[in-house]
Amino acid sequence: MIENNVINHSFYEGVYLGFCSSNNTFSINKVVDCSIVIYLKDHSDNNIFLENKLRGNGFGFCSDYDSCCNNLLINNTFDSNYYALRFIQSINNSVTGDILTRNYVAILFQNSSCLNVVFENMIKENKKGIFLTDSSNNDILRNDFLGNDQNSFFVNSHSNMWRNNYWDRARVMPKIISGRLKLGVVYVPWFNFDWHPADKPRSSLF
Repeated sequence: MIENNVINHSFYEGVYLGFCSSNNTFSINKVVDCSIVIYLKDHSDNNIFLENKLRGNGFGFCSDYDSCCNNLLINNTFDSNYYALRFIQSINNSVTGDILTRNYVAILFQNSSCLNVVFENMIKENKKGIFLTDSSNNDILRNDFLGNDQNSFFVNSHSNMWRNNYWDRARVMPKIISGRLKLGVVYVPWFNFDWHPADKPRSSLF
């Protein structure tokens, strides 16, 4: 367990979990101005990241290649990072109750990241909210998208579920989520839908 620490001004990783580093807990830490705060790699699974505050870093959380699975991120705050959360080839991870504000990219799934759940987070005033590339079968549920320059986008990503999210204002009609799919050698516009968007934010939960 890594708990109740202050980490700042590190050019390298604040916490590196590589080569099957599993069943660890990183909680109630404050990390400022690091290149990468939490770096998971090579089947680092079943880790818990709870109630941390990460501000002004390059990467807040980076789950890298080789299928990091079953990690939980709960009630963390990511503020003014370049990438708050970046998942690469990562499967069955959960992002729940986190606050992601003023980041360049709040959440990025790429390179076959699948079966991940993003649930009841505040995604506010980021340059980009959630971006998926070559990542399918993820669930984005009951989140608040508030004042982002671009709430969501996907490229060549299939069968992702968007449900009961709040998109800046109450909506009577389904929310259209724009993206692109590759057909042959060209990319064409494509759309997902949040068929039942929330009519009010859940910000009071935070």
